[in-house]
Amino acid sequence: MYGKIIDTPANTTPHLKKLKAAGVQTVIRYYNHRDSTSLPEKGIKKSEAAALDNANLSIAVVFQQGNNKIAHFTKEAGIRDGQQAIKRAKKIGQPSGSGIYFAVDKDFYRNSELKAVKSYFEGVQVGLAGGDRTYRMGAYGSGTVLRTLLEADLVELAWLAGARKWSGSQAFLKSEKWHIFQNGLDLRDGKIPHDTNITSPGTTDFGQFSLSAAAADFEMLNVADKPLTMFEVSVSSSLWLRGGPGTQFKKLRGLNPGLQVYGLERKGDWIAVDLSGDGIVDGFAHGSYLTPLVGGLHTLPHDGTRAVDIAYQELERGVREIDGPETNSHIALYYRDMDGVSYDDSEQAWCSYFVNFCVTQTGNEGTNKPNARSWLRWGKTVEGKPRHGDIVVFWRGRRDGWKGHVGFYVGEDSDNILTLSGNQDDAVSIKKYSKSRLLSVRRV
Repeated sequence: MYGKIIDTPANTTPHLKKLKAAGVQTVIRYYNHRDSTSLPEKGIKKSEAAALDNANLSIAVVFQQGNNKIAHFTKEAGIRDGQQAIKRAKKIGQPSGSGIYFAVDKDFYRNSELKAVKSYFEGVQVGLAGGDRTYRMGAYGSGTVLRTLLEADLVELAWLAGARKWSGSQAFLKSEKWHIFQNGLDLRDGKIPHDTNITSPGTTDFGQFSLSAAAADFEMLNVADKPLTMFEVSVSSSLWLRGGPGTQFKKLRGLNPGLQVYGLERKGDWIAVDLSGDGIVDGFAHGSYLTPLVGGLHTLPHDGTRAVDIAYQELERGVREIDGPETNSHIALYYRDMDGVSYDDSEQAWCSYFVNFCVTQTGNEGTNKPNARSWLRWGKTVEGKPRHGDIVVFWRGRRDGWKGHVGFYVGEDSDNILTLSGNQDDAVSIKKYSKSRLLSVRRV
């Protein structure tokens, strides 16, 4: 099954009609020194590039000639590969301003290995500088390799390899510092071996290009949709995928722990799940057991309810801490929606997690911070009488200290503000807080 972005070592010319009909928008192909007997069509030729352009499919390129043994990663090799990439780019007519990725097709993580990889990319920079066109340099590899190269300012574009167990890849995936991610490996449809890829949230420019765009006034094609939100199944045994948003619906199949799926929309606590990345709902899973990897609940379509409405729903559920080391599943959801992990709710204060959860459920951004006083810099200061649903921030300990409490304004009496929030007497509840402790009222 194809996605919108595929990479393949095969000549796509005979298959363009099929690719186009399947919704493919960008094809990633290879530059190299020479093709091998096992992959005789790996390097893109001018005729294929022209055919892709005529089919209105954009192109992205990656240089790879082996690139999976540490002995290859020297500055001298980088210079040679950079120079060869320039030659290949000129042959097919790749315009200035677009990108060329260079592959690191091995899980290198030792300091000595990363030093060699950096040396190689320093050489690539030298090699690319020798041409009459300017290209943006990218890297394909593990999370550790990409983070190292980005921090060293050696590359501009990051393509995260699909080997999710490679060093640093899970953390880098969550960071959203990548431009594209290889989300489906070793697929085959008909005669076309390929991998599928998605873009990082909001990314439309990952170095792709069109031959028909003039080099002098080249503009990146806006062909990549915002990708699907990605979750990991976080259960000890298996999670049921159901035919609708509730336990009354038919069980469709079990989802194994660690499985990565895509979220399409929210219906209450349930998430419409896409298993293959084709944009079609395959079933529903409860959000309590899905840990965000890319985006989160706040990036999914919502029904337009206000944050305080979400808070009332949680109040009606009777969310309360559980005695002992176990954490209430809903409180765990508040933790995971922001941090990606859960905590012991008797140890980690959760009022700010609760408010962040309610706000992000409506499609707005929270503070993404566990500190209640972080809300003092969120939204706008409310002057005058608060409205129902405004966010109120109180001081604890000392007014000039760092401790605080945050919740939703739901009423007041002469001396107190009625506040709906979490972590109030170990539960989601409505509680009175003295007006003398009020630091600020905030509104989106």
